[in-house]
Amino acid sequence: MSSGNKYISSLSDLRYIYIDLRSSDEFLRSHIPGSISVPLISNVSSKKSRSRNKLIRERTALAYTSSEWADRITQNVSNDLPYILICNDGGIRSEFARDALIPVNETYILKGGYRQYRRLVGQTFCEKYKFIVLAGKTGTGKTELLQKLKLEGFQTLDLESIADSSGSVFGRIGKTKSQPSQEQFENNISEALRQLKISESIFVEQEHLYLGHNWIPYDLRLQFQNAPKIILRLPFKERIRLLVEKYSKFEHTALKSAIMQLAPRIGQDDSDLLVNLVDEAEYSKVAERLLSYYDGSEGYTEIISGNDIILEEESIGAFLSMIKKIKKETPPV
Repeated sequence: MSSGNKYISSLSDLRYIYIDLRSSDEFLRSHIPGSISVPLISNVSSKKSRSRNKLIRERTALAYTSSEWADRITQNVSNDLPYILICNDGGIRSEFARDALIPVNETYILKGGYRQYRRLVGQTFCEKYKFIVLAGKTGTGKTELLQKLKLEGFQTLDLESIADSSGSVFGRIGKTKSQPSQEQFENNISEALRQLKISESIFVEQEHLYLGHNWIPYDLRLQFQNAPKIILRLPFKERIRLLVEKYSKFEHTALKSAIMQLAPRIGQDDSDLLVNLVDEAEYSKVAERLLSYYDGSEGYTEIISGNDIILEEESIGAFLSMIKKIKKETPPV
């Protein structure tokens, strides 16, 4: 876990409080989930050519700044748990911050800093997980089923929730906050995976490459492609009902804007027709036409392998019951 009494090289088995020393802008772009931003600005130069006197002045200034910074920490951050300090590389900034904090609380430095954390994130995606992919055409309730499985105690990885978007043009309707940066998206996925048991099945929804402006990391996408699938099939009328239930509550402006993004694919005439149907609150007709488009599109074609299970049911509740039955009857590997 640690190297001596100073460094932490793994974050998986210790309760702690992350304190991010990097700038506010760096923290906003990406950070370790759950960390606290308390910037400590260092003017210590990395240039080897600097004079000894300049080095002494820089380090003296950093020591003074660290002392003031530590006062803010002790006044505003709980010390019930040990601190782990994070800078870019786990170097001199963290060293001085730790020296200032160690008299008042157990404090460690993340060895290698945030850059090392990013390497750990990449390693997380290379672990071998027992994914089960929920697949099926648009409107078969994959997202809703995934949420119900989680409530029932199954392990799930909800990528749409992490990205705050689905893979369709309708994926950002009703969303008020910005999507995470790609780097933060990856950090959040890694953190979600670290909370799960790698030896047990993890349900995930079949997604396209992009969820809004986020994309699924390659190593995970490869595992999803090779994982067994449960292909969901619902009656066409039930799929229409689910889509109407999900989207009819949103403002017409947002719905029409999403439809217009489809114009290059479905044609301007069809998109104009759908916009008019939204204005007339003919939501079932909108859903029917959109489903017919998606069902006939090459990118939405069902590909079935010998390891896949097809479930044809009348409702999402019936899907849930069948999956619970399958898991109960399947012996552990």
